[in-house]
Amino acid sequence: MNVRSSNGSTSRLINNPCGILAGLMAEERPITIDEACAGPCGVLAAVQAHVICELLYGVSRINADSGIVKLTLSEKREALARAMTSILWQAGENKRAIVAKKHNRIVLNSSAVSDILEPDGILEYMTTDNNPSCIFFLYSVIMTHGLEKFKQEMDCTDSHLIGTDGYCSQEVVNLMLTGKAVPNLFDGVVELNSGGSETTILRGIPGQSKIGLLSLYEYQGNCTVGNYYKNPVYPIWIMLADSHFTVLFALSRSILRNKKKQDPFTLYHYNGLAKRHAETSYIINPAGNSSPPPNDRTLPAVICCIHTRWPNASVDPNIQVNENSAETNEEDTNE
Repeated sequence: MNVRSSNGSTSRLINNPCGILAGLMAEERPITIDEACAGPCGVLAAVQAHVICELLYGVSRINADSGIVKLTLSEKREALARAMTSILWQAGENKRAIVAKKHNRIVLNSSAVSDILEPDGILEYMTTDNNPSCIFFLYSVIMTHGLEKFKQEMDCTDSHLIGTDGYCSQEVVNLMLTGKAVPNLFDGVVELNSGGSETTILRGIPGQSKIGLLSLYEYQGNCTVGNYYKNPVYPIWIMLADSHFTVLFALSRSILRNKKKQDPFTLYHYNGLAKRHAETSYIINPAGNSSPPPNDRTLPAVICCIHTRWPNASVDPNIQVNENSAETNEEDTNE
């Protein structure tokens, strides 16, 4: 196992100002995190999903009955702190957490965090814009989990955790969602035996995850996403399409209930792309009987992923709630 990528892009990321905070503190953006530079979308999408989970269903929950509301700077920072803590604590099996940071870069500012959290310099650095806090948070998650555990959970110990152009591996994304650095998306463990004495073990998701994942590659027939990821504890999914990770979520857990007849609901999509139409939403009617043709490449990626979870649903852009654009931008959803 190698943390670095094969082309040395790890050092490039350390020297690149990819902060976790980008976009989150903008007044006009409720709770979105932007990808300010290429590569860290997997880490940022996972953090974004945990932030949403904290705001909608956690200790920091807000009243979202009338939709997503604008939050104060203090509320955003507190949700981000709880989200990052949740990721680290889960990676450390609820026993420990290790934080990686640059020396001599910590600045205490008691007014910058919140009225509840005590300043320790760590959150302040991690949430300061124009610094490489994203890669240091990734290192924190990796070290908290432990390299030996990585080797035990991966199918191939020669894999790189940071790939070409700085993209993080599926193992890293799975670790940030489930606490396990497994490389696959299906449920449980699969054993392959060609008839000889050797058995190949492929490791998937070990149990129901707090946050789920949907993949365009399943729609294209190239992988299988198991029920653990399709039916998470909370209605929040990371969406993987064309090497870009984004976030889908709903405001109510009722959409996860297995009912014969389910009412239409709204799914929100954050694509994480700075200075683009990053926020869109869709009206989902599970009983719409609108199953698309297999491998229809003309559909936006987000709609394809939604159909892997609700195969027969009708999916319509909810133009009225898209504050940043007059119409849905299909190019963005295919990023």
